[in-house]
Amino acid sequence: MAYQADSIRQFVMERYVRAFHLDRAKQLTIRAGDVARDMALADRTPNICSVLGGRKLHTAAGLKLVWSGSAPSGQSTTMTYIYEVNEGD
Repeated sequence: MAYQADSIRQFVMERYVRAFHLDRAKQLTIRAGDVARDMALADRTPNICSVLGGRKLHTAAGLKLVWSGSAPSGQSTTMTYIYEVNEGD
């Protein structure tokens, strides 16, 4: 559902990305389960993972995804994404 993806993207930008840029940190780490908890979204982990791994978020946020993974593998609440500022390739 595109609307939900847009809502998740906006939330991530406001809650995580803005603070990351203000802090001028080296890396931003976001766990899918944290987004689900903070947004009170049950059973929406695949949507959250799609947004966190998606190009739209990276482009809008000025980030590049440097690592993603979880234990066990797959789209779960333990899926973690690590980003850095995209300074061009």
